[in-house]
Amino acid sequence: MHDYHFFFVGEELRRLGVKNPIGHFLHIPFPVPEVLTGLSNHREIVRAMMAYDLVGFQTSNHLHAFERYLFEEAKAVRNEEGAIFAFGKEVVADAFPIGIDSEAFSNFHTMREGQESYAKLRSELGARLQIVGDDRIDYSKGLPERFTAFERMLEMYPEHKAEVSLLHIAPPSRSE
Repeated sequence: MHDYHFFFVGEELRRLGVKNPIGHFLHIPFPVPEVLTGLSNHREIVRAMMAYDLVGFQTSNHLHAFERYLFEEAKAVRNEEGAIFAFGKEVVADAFPIGIDSEAFSNFHTMREGQESYAKLRSELGARLQIVGDDRIDYSKGLPERFTAFERMLEMYPEHKAEVSLLHIAPPSRSE
């Protein structure tokens, strides 16, 4: 399973008798305990996450927020193998960062296709700089804030209006 809207699926599968290993990956930030405990159902959410055998997070900070909640709010304990026991269940939690192949990306300009793309872009942009963003259309990506920030930058530094442009590639969530 992955993402927040499936927090409770593992718990329901266990209730139905499923014994297979089940994992859950959270692509968005996991809130720190100080924020999470502001929800009236915070215990139910985290208890439901404990139905999974493995819970993965995008960053170590998100993993630490989850662990902090378990240790501070649920009085969890960690066993010798590193699994966490809380709410009468055991889970392995870890960070599994997802990203691009940065080495291939940084060397793209040396490949023929990269050189052709760069030449075409340079001819279209002229001397202007290009800011490029790439994120799915999703409330958690902050797309409106990015456009507002770009607008504000141009308002604060109007001399850049002819020098820089913004291209944002934003495919719909959960699509090809």
